[in-house]
Amino acid sequence: MAAGSRGRGAAPAAIWGSASPPRPERLFVPFCTAWRTMKAFGKVLCAAGSLAVLLAFFWRDTFQPAEQLSGARVLLTGASAGIGEQMAYHYATFGAEIVLTARREAVLQEVMEKCLTLGAKKVFSIPADMSSPSEPDRVVQFAVQKLDVGWRCGAHPLAHAGKIPTPFTTSYSATKFALDGFFSSLRHELMMQKRNVSITLCILGLIDTATALEKTRGKVFITAFPAPEAALAIIRGGAARVPELFYPWWLRHVHGLWVLLPSPRVLQSFYNHSASDRGAWKPGSP
Repeated sequence: MAAGSRGRGAAPAAIWGSASPPRPERLFVPFCTAWRTMKAFGKVLCAAGSLAVLLAFFWRDTFQPAEQLSGARVLLTGASAGIGEQMAYHYATFGAEIVLTARREAVLQEVMEKCLTLGAKKVFSIPADMSSPSEPDRVVQFAVQKLDVGWRCGAHPLAHAGKIPTPFTTSYSATKFALDGFFSSLRHELMMQKRNVSITLCILGLIDTATALEKTRGKVFITAFPAPEAALAIIRGGAARVPELFYPWWLRHVHGLWVLLPSPRVLQSFYNHSASDRGAWKPGSP
């Protein structure tokens, strides 16, 4: 037993190189010295990183979809494919009442039937082309009639091209920047009027929908993230009524870096520059 005790007592020397671990002040002094010699930008990054670690440590997930979204009344546009379709399936699983709209009536019917099998309490559909000026009002009136409810919150997907200017997306990026400005201004107006309506802008990275993968093939070196996870992130953000949601989460830090260092070099490694030499691509094309 005595020999065993000596063996355990020798462990600190093996780890620290001495009979006992260094005192806290010996670790603190080098840190203070490094902090004093650090430039202002480095201090900002260090402080931001420390804050992020603390938030991640103390953060607790309070999202309870079965309780928060059971019986929720939801209008989903673009519900026949991609993220909109996946959101419909999530809401159905949570027991929501849903109105679905999209241009393709046959596909919309298939989505509606699957939602019913997944557990949606009610599902209605209305084919519509939301690019037509008269269609949004018609769809909203249909939803109000079927669900008998007003609107308290809205979530709008906004690609990262609406926050960070990126190549190969000139026209697309311009429209997303416009939506960011529109909905952010509208949010302020609703707050000034004390309206109980929230707007969540969802800034998304590359998502593995068929359309997105087709548009970006050979142009980017970015891993596409799954549409079901993106859809669930949007639902969570809307339920929490947060002003902005970034998916994947690290996209927020990329955006923050771009705000601090608005240089194309920040993004160059993500894009295939040789794609700009192809005859099939023209400046301004999506």
